[in-house]
Amino acid sequence: MLKTWNLFKRFFLNYFWLGVALLLLAIILDLKITNQTLIDKSVITFLETFGVSIMIASIFTFASGTSQFTNKITSLLRDIVIDRNFLGNIDGDSKRDALRALIKPSKAELQSYSDIGRYYDVYISHTMNITNKSVRSDYYVNANIYKDDNKVHAKSLISYRLHPTIDGYKDMKILLDKKATGTSINWIRITSPKGERLFDEVPKTEEEEYIGKQADTLTIPLKELGKGHYHIKIEFEVVETGFDHWIHLTFNALEPTDGFRYNIECRDGLKIKDYGTFIYGSKFYVDKLDEDKHILFSCDEWINEGTGLAMVVSDGAT
Repeated sequence: MLKTWNLFKRFFLNYFWLGVALLLLAIILDLKITNQTLIDKSVITFLETFGVSIMIASIFTFASGTSQFTNKITSLLRDIVIDRNFLGNIDGDSKRDALRALIKPSKAELQSYSDIGRYYDVYISHTMNITNKSVRSDYYVNANIYKDDNKVHAKSLISYRLHPTIDGYKDMKILLDKKATGTSINWIRITSPKGERLFDEVPKTEEEEYIGKQADTLTIPLKELGKGHYHIKIEFEVVETGFDHWIHLTFNALEPTDGFRYNIECRDGLKIKDYGTFIYGSKFYVDKLDEDKHILFSCDEWINEGTGLAMVVSDGAT
């Protein structure tokens, strides 16, 4: 109660009443003086303006002394000066201009090579295009290598979470290898964040020309299936067929990916003869769980498109 009374006194026992008095005086003079001269009108207008100004200043002074007002101004200043949150809400062109102002070559670099600014622009463009890309997380590949019908096969269970672009999901198109060996997909499942299966079936393929060659392709309507979901889980089982005693396997990140696991285990006398990695700027681990028969490749950082690995599995025959 005492706090409320103090606030009341701060508001009403100051210049606020002076402003009210000047405004009332201006109204009385305006009503009493019938034949107003230019000086009369000027005085009345001055009293009105000055009175209203004093009242507004009093109200603002009162408001500025409250904790709510102080906290609000402090929060705005923190967003602008310290956190720079306003940068996240500006349009794309303004963001690009802001990046160019922050990320630009030094005078020494320009003297060394005057066209180096284009090199900076390339990375700025890549950064600005992030919102147009889907990203993946929880990427896991579990590959079992075995022999059947006198050929080497790799059956892989692949799963990951797919997160939409700023415009939503894009339809997924898979190209199947139509070499002499071949690749097939047994099934595909799409699951919502709540565990609801949005898609669960054996996909149908269509033959079309790809880079001058015929290829089997299948399209999953993720644009429609993923509507309203902040991520979806994609799982599918793929079988790759190699030759009589060896097979060449690859993993390639097609979209920015938040880490991955690639677990490969060999049976029927097969071994991982050699492997190579294509990773730049991220820590990468190779854990040999059973020498050259069972290896886990892993990375716990973001990787860009094009990152991957390749390996050859063989029974050692020449």
